[in-house]
Amino acid sequence: MDSVVLDYFMSLANNLNLTKSANECHITQSTMSKRIAALEDELGVKLFYRDSHSVRLTPAGMRLRANALRYANQYRAINTSLHKLMIEYIDMLKIGCGLYEVHIMTQAISEFMKLRSDVELNYLQYGYSSIVSYVSTNVVDIAMVLDTCLDSMERKLTKKPLYEDTWAVSAHKDSPFWQMSAEDKAKLKNQMVITMVNNEFEPIRPFCFNRGMTDITFTYTNSFEPTIALLMANAGITLLPQSLRPCVPSIIRIENVFAEPMKHTFYAVYNANSDNNSLPVFVSCCDRLFGSVDSPE
Repeated sequence: MDSVVLDYFMSLANNLNLTKSANECHITQSTMSKRIAALEDELGVKLFYRDSHSVRLTPAGMRLRANALRYANQYRAINTSLHKLMIEYIDMLKIGCGLYEVHIMTQAISEFMKLRSDVELNYLQYGYSSIVSYVSTNVVDIAMVLDTCLDSMERKLTKKPLYEDTWAVSAHKDSPFWQMSAEDKAKLKNQMVITMVNNEFEPIRPFCFNRGMTDITFTYTNSFEPTIALLMANAGITLLPQSLRPCVPSIIRIENVFAEPMKHTFYAVYNANSDNNSLPVFVSCCDRLFGSVDSPE
């Protein structure tokens, strides 16, 4: 006996009208009759007196009516508890990444799903100021971050270098930037530079300041999408890791203009003592995908 059949029974017990109850339950009269008959067979008692003119409750039907709501609530409570219990035992891997690692992390997830399609994934993007602490507090099981974040990392966490990426100037293909001299391009002279974060982990501003680039201004966004929208509107330039090239529309030109380009290493950060049995599988996928600390294709 399930809660749906009890709902059918309660409807008929309250209405004592087969047509009205069938409409109320959004089923046909035939289905209502068959489900009630099946319930009577299951319980081994008649619940209704039925003839061509009326429907009446039997004494057994009256007793069931008095307790049916309690039975239905108990049934639903048991089902809810079982559902929660099943969720607790479903393998889940919580993955985080910063603003520049989306494309590469997606490749790793694709490799992982070929091996463990049974695992539920929680894949979210976070700011660099918080992502490493989220690994420490188990908000995420593993995160891919820039090397600029490592100073804030707890010693108990494992850091695995994945690849080194070269950052290049990215701008609309019709941007006046591309018409400047090589010397002025290397200085980003008089440019509006878009950067996706505004904190100590952000790599673009230190690169510019350390090279004495003073004739520039900054525009800040908090994610990849508005940065690309500004580039497509020819409203500034930025520096992007070349691994993001597949994510960038063809209208955006990406080209290195520096004699010594900006390079950063991306790391996987995780707790090697985690009891999540999906984590080592994901780490091994990263190992196979990247191999050593080289620029990805």
